[in-house]
Amino acid sequence: MKTIPLYAARNVFGCPACGEASASVEQVARGATHKTCSRCQFEWLEYGGQREEQMTTETTPRASRTLPWMATFSGKPFTPMHPDPGSIDLPSIAHALSNICRFGGHCKRFYSVAQHSVLVKRQAAHLLEEAQRDDQSIVERLVDLGNIMRAALLHDAAEAYIGDVIQPIKPYVAVRSDTLRGDFGMLEACVLCAVHSALCVAWPVADRHAEIIHEADLILCATEGQQLMGGIYGDRECPAWDITKVVEPDPDLVIEPVGPEAAEQMFLEEAWKLGVKER
Repeated sequence: MKTIPLYAARNVFGCPACGEASASVEQVARGATHKTCSRCQFEWLEYGGQREEQMTTETTPRASRTLPWMATFSGKPFTPMHPDPGSIDLPSIAHALSNICRFGGHCKRFYSVAQHSVLVKRQAAHLLEEAQRDDQSIVERLVDLGNIMRAALLHDAAEAYIGDVIQPIKPYVAVRSDTLRGDFGMLEACVLCAVHSALCVAWPVADRHAEIIHEADLILCATEGQQLMGGIYGDRECPAWDITKVVEPDPDLVIEPVGPEAAEQMFLEEAWKLGVKER
């Protein structure tokens, strides 16, 4: 038998698990109200008086957990350890990514993840054009080119909800909760899966498609390092910047960083052109 978490409060605005305002209500003994979320089916009891929480100790569905959440640009609550597609929307992604600076903020000028994402999508399109010149049949074999482009634009979209953790520490960041256990990459994948679901983009991304997006990302990273990073990354050779051993910077791309508002609009326009839509 599933234990209902006791969630005692005088004012509970929405489901404690996902924030949904709609819930079925049933009066039970001792003046308590038994509620069930209409979206995630989380069940809880409400009492009057001082708020206190008690997590269930029995095994319950992942949605039936009271987890920390964050407020988003659109006003929807988002629970990182239980990413719900219903809490994700395109305007929030565009706004958040446009305010996050690449390279942990160590660029010569502010350069957003939103602008980087747009350039990765364009680089992926360029790689596909080059591949088609070498092999006319490659585009026919790569099913759903639109999905590749949408996935390229959204490849860093998880950062809108869990931030941009710099690469040198990602392998050492462990995730431990009642619902998720693993490294930070696993959490990123879970959130990105929810993003794809919310925006009707196929998941998982096919291996060949992911390879194209990854190569485009590496080329952009090398180009950004050369043009936007001072000191050891851009102005002089250094073994620490070894990405050029894998790919070369794009010699034809000149990156002109734009501010957050322009980057946000750039990201949204690119998404609209690609037919990105919320479910």
